[in-house]
Amino acid sequence: METDQLVALLLALPDAVVLVDESANVAWANPTAERIFGVDLVDVVGTSGFDLVHPDDHEWVARAFTSVQAKEVGVPIEVRIRGANGWQLIELVGAPLADGRVALCLRDLTERRRFEIAHGEEARLRALVHHAGVVTMLLSAGGIIDSVSGALTRITGLDPEHVEGLPLEQILANSEDRERLRYAFDQVLVGPIKPLVVGVRCHHDEVLPMHLTIVNLIDDPTVNGFVVSAHDVSEQVAVEGELRSALSLLHATLDSTADGILVVDRDNRITSFNHRFVEMWHIPDTILEARDDNLALGFVLDQLTSPEDFIAKVEELYSDPEAESYDILAFKDGRVFERFSRPQRVDGAVHGRVWSFRDLTERKRLEDELVYRAFHDQLTGLPNKARFCDRLGHAADRGQRTNSGFAVLFCDLDNF
Repeated sequence: METDQLVALLLALPDAVVLVDESANVAWANPTAERIFGVDLVDVVGTSGFDLVHPDDHEWVARAFTSVQAKEVGVPIEVRIRGANGWQLIELVGAPLADGRVALCLRDLTERRRFEIAHGEEARLRALVHHAGVVTMLLSAGGIIDSVSGALTRITGLDPEHVEGLPLEQILANSEDRERLRYAFDQVLVGPIKPLVVGVRCHHDEVLPMHLTIVNLIDDPTVNGFVVSAHDVSEQVAVEGELRSALSLLHATLDSTADGILVVDRDNRITSFNHRFVEMWHIPDTILEARDDNLALGFVLDQLTSPEDFIAKVEELYSDPEAESYDILAFKDGRVFERFSRPQRVDGAVHGRVWSFRDLTERKRLEDELVYRAFHDQLTGLPNKARFCDRLGHAADRGQRTNSGFAVLFCDLDNF
């Protein structure tokens, strides 16, 4: 065909033709393209073709533009472009040229799709599936991808043309994910007909965490296979990872404190504790696994010198969720604990109670020793002058209160 005839054909085509360079900048367009976009060629040459594409379709078009350069003819995709009359739906197909540029053929689908939607639900459903944020796949009974929606390219960067005819497991990241998928298929085959969700990672340009929802429709004569929906859960996985890190840091911090921490909810269920609490109270794993605060209380009472006072304080605080408390606990083995209790608040509402325990045994021993040294002679261990004056002062005070007298005996030990 003569060059002049080819140019005349391109100019007369009812479909739009746009030539873009390796960077997707517009190099040339035919008159139909000018009419669809409502612009003159001189105004768009050198500008990015993405400026004419709906923002939500940018990533899809970018991935398709990259993949088409390795094909003879690209797979047609439906995208929205900024036209003369607002956003218009077009079918876009590209083909690479020898000089590195790409020829794009655009057909306006707007009016046809409006007609189809107005006269039938099939076209409406096709449009919804095509633009949904979820990948929809039809698999054979053997797990082979028969067809897949265009969302695959938008979400994963994979070309539907390249994955159709392949086993679904082939696009997964590693053997662990593939084994998980096989197990899910086994489960959905033997179980009742209901969706089964499995978490896997898809691999293309990067590893992408996804949730696959599998429905067994092998016995449905209109399907004869599996319907699989794939959801991108990257943000969810990232948030869960941050939450796990935060919780891990919190647990590490609590376990590093010198105080024993116990958290109990409004139903007297143990919701959290640290290792120091377990060490201080010597609570066995069986009680901790039960998460029953009543069992824990029953175990610790035998360790205390005043179990009645201990349980009375606990019942008092549980009956008043807003109350705070501080007291000292004495143990039969000589230990002494400091006990704090405050309500656990979440968003201002009381959800339980936090108990903290601090071992004062060594501090109490040192305090008692200092008091003893202050009132006793270090050589003989006998009460000293400070002790005598202290007892004498107490006796004088008692005599004034009771209007009674007292006697003081002085003994002089010669040559002591």
